[in-house]
Amino acid sequence: MIGPEEIGIILPFKKSIKVTIEHGHANNRADDYSSVAYWYQKEPHKRFPKMLSVKERLPRED
Repeated sequence: MIGPEEIGIILPFKKSIKVTIEHGHANNRADDYSSVAYWYQKEPHKRFPKMLSVKERLPRED
């Protein structure tokens, strides 16, 4: 878990990363948070796989 002192620093990762924010005591606040992530990549890189269509990327109603 990332603590408040670590927000705003570089967090290296290889494949994926999950970051969560607690919304006040007992998670009962309705604040509006936003974030941004940057992907830095060395060139040249391998060809990316074909991106799925929008319909294929939308959540399924299972």
